[in-house]
Amino acid sequence: MTYDILHKIKTLFNNSNFQVPEIELYNFVLYELEKLLNLNSSSLTHFKLPLPTRSLMDDLNNKPLREELNYDIYKLKEENTRLVNNLNNEQQLIYEQILQSLHEEKKIISFSSTVMAELEKHIYGMQ
Repeated sequence: MTYDILHKIKTLFNNSNFQVPEIELYNFVLYELEKLLNLNSSSLTHFKLPLPTRSLMDDLNNKPLREELNYDIYKLKEENTRLVNNLNNEQQLIYEQILQSLHEEKKIISFSSTVMAELEKHIYGMQ
């Protein structure tokens, strides 16, 4: 189960090198188990197993948050691919720069300042 969760996290962040500390992975496993057990009106406590950390439990008990996070990642990837294919050259350039910035863990603030400067050039015809 840990490999499935780790794969899910890496896929979510689109980063195959993403590292999750062991204690957090342990908590995610407990969290996923608790979610599954809750669907069947049970809990980890019924099996004398520890519960995940309080913050993850709060997320589990937050029904609107659970509903919001209940999305089909594969459907979203397909939609993303379709939308990216429809970008014009300038939009594609900005999109690729944002992804590169995220993958290189650059600060998005400095990146967004650069993007805003470039957009101003194009909008106002500044050189």
